Amino acid sequence: NEIINKLLDVKRKCPSFIDKTSFINKSAKIEDAVFIYPMCNIDKDVIVQKGTLLNNSVVISHNSIIGECCYISPGVIISGNVSIGKNTFIGSGSIITDGINIGENVKIGIGSVITKDIPDNANVIGNPMRFLNKNLEL
Repeated sequence: NEIINKLLDVKRKCPSFIDKTSFINKSAKIEDAVFIYPMCNIDKDVIVQKGTLLNNSVVISHNSIIGECCYISPGVIISGNVSIGKNTFIGSGSIITDGINIGENVKIGIGSVITKDIPDNANVIGNPMRFLNKNLEL
């Protein structure tokens, strides 16, 4: 995150990198310094903010907003109308259901199923999702 923020502070346009095998809907907005790996699918009216990385085979459905400097691991599925705060990590194979709001600086463990809103600075894991002790690292 520090490197991306320093690059963006230079006030020059920092290009995004989108693999040619990924599909980005024409109405989606991809900001500067976004990295989109192979086989991703970004649906209509999605916003991916600066400095975010979408790893292999990420699916983001309609009207979702992904905050700055997030890391979305391989195979994550984000349903429609989801809002994700900046500096959030989502582990491989996680699923986020429709209309969920996720705060800033959140860590979501591998294979989690998110069916409830998550506040800032929370660590969650599992199916069903459960909150972890704040002192516990994922």
